Amino acid sequence: MCPRIFRFHGKADKFTYKSKSVIGGLYCEVKSISTDVKVKHFTKEVAEQSNNSDIEVDGFQAYVNNALYHKRMYDNKLANLMRNYGVKTEAKMISRCIMNTSKSFDRRNYLEIILLAVKSLKKEVKGWFNEKRSDEKKSGFENVFAKALAWYHVIYHPNFWGL
Repeated sequence: MCPRIFRFHGKADKFTYKSKSVIGGLYCEVKSISTDVKVKHFTKEVAEQSNNSDIEVDGFQAYVNNALYHKRMYDNKLANLMRNYGVKTEAKMISRCIMNTSKSFDRRNYLEIILLAVKSLKKEVKGWFNEKRSDEKKSGFENVFAKALAWYHVIYHPNFWGL
């Protein structure tokens, strides 16, 4: 049996499947948009230029406060990891591109420790996203597209820059 590799994993040389998840849907939408914008650093100005006000899902505002709370928790935890391991940017921490480190540990063991810490944080954040609010538990309804847009909104919308 072939392993299921979804398109959003970016494995061009492998047979892939279209994911039915929110992330898979967002990936397909983003991939269909061509852009010539090259971003070296994501600044407020870049956020203002690249903000897509066409993305709209009814009810996403109901999830914004929760998304902002979790973004702040993520930022705090990531900043602590970066400080602990001497990594300067989120991109290096998340992308596994950690070559030069300020700590003097065995490079291989050090990298494994960092990768486990990042993997744990990613798992925790995924749990936050999948967590249902009390009103969702009662009604049995959860609008995952609205929730996903709220999370996207608090991360990339210029009005939330620096919060």
